Amino acid sequence: MDEACVLNLNLTNPRFSANKTFGIAITVKDFTNSDISTANDHQAYKTLIGRVTVLMYFQVTDTTHPPQFVDPTPPNNQRYTIYVGGDFHVDVYARPSQSNRFIKKFNFLRRDGRPVNQTVLAMPGTPGETVNISMSWSPVESDAGFHIVCSNAMDNKGISTVELHCFRIEVRVNIDRPRPPILGKPYFTSFPEPKDIVCPLNTYCRFPVYATSPHTGGIQEIVSTSQSKENVTIQYSHDKINGTVPVTVAQVQFLALTPGPRQICLNASDVKNFKVECLYVIIQRPDPCASLPCVGNALCRAYDDNSGFICICDERHFGKRCENVINQCDQASTLCALSQCVHTPLLKPYYFCTGCPPGKTGERCTMDIDKCLKNSTEKCDENKICKQVNENVVCLPEKLTANCSGCSSDTQSVCVKDACVCALGLVDDGLCNTENGLFQQNKDTPHFVPPTSDVGSVITCDFHLSSCIFPVYILSSGIPVVVNFNNKRIKHVRSVNITTPRTLGSPDVYLSKISIDKEATNENHQYTAFDICLNVAKMISPSIFTDTRCFRVQDKGVSKQGNDPNQMSSMYPECSFSVETPPRESVIGCKKGKPCYFYLYSRTTNSSCPRLITHDEFSGIFKPTFDSGLCRYEIVYKNTTSVGENTLCFMLCAGGESRCFQMYTNDIADQCEPNPCTNNGYCQTLPTRSFKCHCKKGFWGNYCEKGLCASNSTCQNDAACYINYNNTECRCRYGFLGSDCRNQSNMVLTNTVENGGHFTQLNRIEILTCYINGKCYIPLFMLKNVNQMPRVELGFFDKTLELQNVEILPSEGGVVQGTLSVIGHELGVKKICLDSVATPRTSKIEDEICFLINVTEGHYSANQKMVPYFIKPTLPNAAVIQCYTGEQCHLRLWAKNRIGMKNCPMLDVDKNIEDGVYVFPLKNADREPCVFETSINSENATDTNLCFSLRSGALNNSFENLFHEERCYTIRFLRELEALDSCVGKSCYNEGFCDSSYSPSQCLCRSGFSGENCSIEVGHPQGIDTSLTNQPIFGDVALPKRVICPLLEECVVAFSVTYNSDAFRVSWNGTNVNNVTIEHHQIGGSHDYRGKASLLHNVTGDDEFCLSLISPDGKTYDAICCNVTSKSSIFHFSPFKHGVYLYTRTVLPRAHLYQ
Repeated sequence: MDEACVLNLNLTNPRFSANKTFGIAITVKDFTNSDISTANDHQAYKTLIGRVTVLMYFQVTDTTHPPQFVDPTPPNNQRYTIYVGGDFHVDVYARPSQSNRFIKKFNFLRRDGRPVNQTVLAMPGTPGETVNISMSWSPVESDAGFHIVCSNAMDNKGISTVELHCFRIEVRVNIDRPRPPILGKPYFTSFPEPKDIVCPLNTYCRFPVYATSPHTGGIQEIVSTSQSKENVTIQYSHDKINGTVPVTVAQVQFLALTPGPRQICLNASDVKNFKVECLYVIIQRPDPCASLPCVGNALCRAYDDNSGFICICDERHFGKRCENVINQCDQASTLCALSQCVHTPLLKPYYFCTGCPPGKTGERCTMDIDKCLKNSTEKCDENKICKQVNENVVCLPEKLTANCSGCSSDTQSVCVKDACVCALGLVDDGLCNTENGLFQQNKDTPHFVPPTSDVGSVITCDFHLSSCIFPVYILSSGIPVVVNFNNKRIKHVRSVNITTPRTLGSPDVYLSKISIDKEATNENHQYTAFDICLNVAKMISPSIFTDTRCFRVQDKGVSKQGNDPNQMSSMYPECSFSVETPPRESVIGCKKGKPCYFYLYSRTTNSSCPRLITHDEFSGIFKPTFDSGLCRYEIVYKNTTSVGENTLCFMLCAGGESRCFQMYTNDIADQCEPNPCTNNGYCQTLPTRSFKCHCKKGFWGNYCEKGLCASNSTCQNDAACYINYNNTECRCRYGFLGSDCRNQSNMVLTNTVENGGHFTQLNRIEILTCYINGKCYIPLFMLKNVNQMPRVELGFFDKTLELQNVEILPSEGGVVQGTLSVIGHELGVKKICLDSVATPRTSKIEDEICFLINVTEGHYSANQKMVPYFIKPTLPNAAVIQCYTGEQCHLRLWAKNRIGMKNCPMLDVDKNIEDGVYVFPLKNADREPCVFETSINSENATDTNLCFSLRSGALNNSFENLFHEERCYTIRFLRELEALDSCVGKSCYNEGFCDSSYSPSQCLCRSGFSGENCSIEVGHPQGIDTSLTNQPIFGDVALPKRVICPLLEECVVAFSVTYNSDAFRVSWNGTNVNNVTIEHHQIGGSHDYRGKASLLHNVTGDDEFCLSLISPDGKTYDAICCNVTSKSSIFHFSPFKHGVYLYTRTVLPRAHLYQ
């Protein structure tokens, strides 16, 4: 931070005495004043980049009465901003503290040790007298940067001022802005453009301008006019540019005390004429983020004009400075409605509920306690299976093992209801010795096999946990590959993780665990359902999928077992189900009339598997198999004679873990035969007896009938190619059209006369939000006529809107891009229109575009460059855009990546091509600014919300987790766009102006013309009924009631005359006016005359001045009068210095008009 540090020492303590010495070690730390990205990210004002420790040596002396710097010496540590071409000049004044002493000399020191120019102090000085010395420096471009120049004064006793008097100087490079000569007039050969001159607040700002004249004697003077908003001083001298063109160099200086853009107008005059030019100097406030106003890890964003800041808080804080810690217990009525809330500021979710009602637990006391747990007071007897129904416990007795004749009750068979049931994969012939081919057929083509979940099954995930695991089984002759089918990001799922398949029991049947890892636990306890689709393939050909299956997953509440997924294994050592077992309360779908199989698992440290029991007489448990510490229990369920649901529960060991499932017997027919899904989409039969198509990547639609083309040989000009069933369609980029996008949009604009551009109707901004007194940027696009670049003029606009600029860029094919920048100075919805006209201009408005701007309270913030950010002219948030239904609607966004990254950021959008939204690939991802082009389409008249955000692509960027740029818009699809541009095609002749604020629009005629379309070649007289007279009368130029003129300076009163055929002359009368000259001339193309009366008012105060129209015979046709008010001009001169005059001049306006 560029701040002065003052060390004050109090030597009144008795420990200090004359001639004593001491030292003080001082460490100066240097922090970055901007964000920096190297191997790590360094936030502005928080990252230490260097330090230095100095030992300062002091010697205590008796009172010495040192000299003092006195006014008008500028304050100590005064700051200066000097642009190269300007000189630094300062006068320093000092006087001795004792009347018998005098100032002997001054010393000037630069921080870099280089000498400075200074005047010689006359010797000897007069005792007690104040003396001064001047110092000057003319920096060059190599001096750009920060400098310190310090001075001290010494008296004749050798005593120096206690403190150095220093001046802090920033040298900036001046930008040469050459101007063309003006024939017969003086002109500025180089003059700053907006934003060329930027000076910090409270600094002396000094910069050069250059002027020359074609007349002998050159420039006589350069002065500031009354239009200047700063009280400037101008020091000028004569020089030559490149040794050829004689110029006057004016060094403009002022003290920058008012922030924002400040207008300075300069008048360069020679012996014959003058030239006035105005510039805007930006007075910059200090960075409000430099003082680290945001607490903790919050990010600080300064307003564009540094007038304030906003703090971007983390999830734990709020407030203007993020100084307040969020107390979740403030929402106790919703969080802990049934209990007491305890704030935990360091532990997510930063609260918990205590004193939960009986049977409830969890952060909000909303979860049912698993009353079947070992430590529950309501648990069942250790020999009974515990089943929880809501808050009640049901203890189920074990089903006694049945004995069936000829049934071995081993891994191949089990007795159920007095009948022997064979294991999965064996022929159910009572012997259970013959394989039925289930696990032998097509092993070379990996595919899902039972007991993988099938029709009617639902995987139940506990929304209190962040991970959910379920098993799938694949038959394969070698290790298969299992991958997520379409790689789509499920909204509330971070990722689908798949373990490498492993064999268990059968050598060709592989088990793979599917883990659904959520970004966060579902704190809102909302039921959600979604599908997980998986592909299988051979290891040697992983891209050739041989089977696909989709699994229904539901996120719901399950009785609370604990946050630790390993809690059950620690609570029930050797007697808990392992993660390969289907999750609790999952639904297992069974075919009506057929046995239903599934597997349960437990882990053990020895080869002895724990005993598993069930309560259900229609279920059988085969003898478990053991492999690599994992016991597998095969279960068969035989109660499938009728459609319906039953609960089936199991328990491991005596008093071990209980787990229940819902058995759903169904007769749902296969809805996917034949497969209705096109483009290799996978068909899933749903429990609702319908089907759903899961599309491969790049395809969408109810039947996967739409998709991107495999090769783009049809569509041209980088268009997107996609198929709709068997038809190929093209989605064109901006500026192209046609079935194959081969044509430029402007090929339809070929008229050589009416050659104005047309504003594109591919989208229309209905309304956008801009902040009051802040510059707002609006993108616009035009179809360029093939013969001519478009010409744009300002149409109707609200008087409270200030047009800053309309920038038209070189064309991209048939489309011309532009930017409208405007400032709103009053709250509310305002309208501004732009008109497209032909070149040369005709009376017709070729096209018009109007914008509604909602001016609201707020501030634009500087870009936070630690993350990717949108740049102008990207539309501001909350804009509403109108588009035609059934047609492409285009939207462009401009962005840059975070500091340290040269490539373009990634653009995320919350809709995809299935929703009609397509983001074209970047044409050049390594060149900034990055222009993202989006095509949006809808066949229906509807509103859709569309949000865009940016990602840097950096592996580790903690700032993006806290803050990211986002722009959200409402896209309104309409059959017909709502018209705001009522001037389209209207002709206002004789340079009339079309005013679209009326409905229908009206032509506003210039002076000398009238009529509905300004075609009548006479104007409307002011306040006169023209039907009552056919004589000359004063016309449509309104005469003000009062004209304010500088005393003894020329003042002009304008008038016009509506003329028929009678001759006339103009006379005047008035008091205290002289040198009156009247001239008038006929308005081109009109019968009316326009004139002016020039006068000098020779006294201060008010006097009446009148004009009359006189006939040749002396008759007065008409007369008008006004009051003339004069005030004196004010001049300030300063002494003659260095061969030039240094002065300021304030000139009152030539004429202020009051009604």
